[in-house]
Amino acid sequence: MWMGATSILLGVLLVVAGLFRYRKTRDRLEHGMFEPAGFVLDLVTALTVLFGLVMAGYLIYIEQSVG
Repeated sequence: MWMGATSILLGVLLVVAGLFRYRKTRDRLEHGMFEPAGFVLDLVTALTVLFGLVMAGYLIYIEQSVG
């Protein structure tokens, strides 16, 4: 239960963060001051992939334990 709720909450937070990043990037492009994302984007990507792999492993473990 808690892993599902955490996944949903993190997903919503990532969507909101993406919206803010999009608006900031659009504004910078319009003013000719764009700088590509750096470490933060790499970190969020790595953490998302890691969380997804942990969730997949957990679900496989539960499936094998239950049935």
